[in-house]
Amino acid sequence: CKFVQEFKAIFHKYDEDQDGFLDLHQTKLGVINLFGYKPSPYELLRLFGEKTMQEEQIGWDVFYDAMLRRKIDIGSSSVDEVRQAFKAFDRRSAGFLTLDDVK
Repeated sequence: CKFVQEFKAIFHKYDEDQDGFLDLHQTKLGVINLFGYKPSPYELLRLFGEKTMQEEQIGWDVFYDAMLRRKIDIGSSSVDEVRQAFKAFDRRSAGFLTLDDVK
């Protein structure tokens, strides 16, 4: 997967004591670095699961799986949003847009 190196670099950047785990604060910093926003407690719970959040330590495998799922979620929702926007402007169902369509 093309994201492995990116995720691994972020994981190791925030695993300051090199114990192979991130605490919750370090995990938030990793998400901010990868996706550009601070995750809510609810989103962290959704990404990592209740058991992991209670342990308050996230290992590489769990971090990688969660970040990959998030990257896929963002990618698929972005594609859907673009399609919806295109359809909204393509009132004639022509399959293409003209300058008049977007005015």
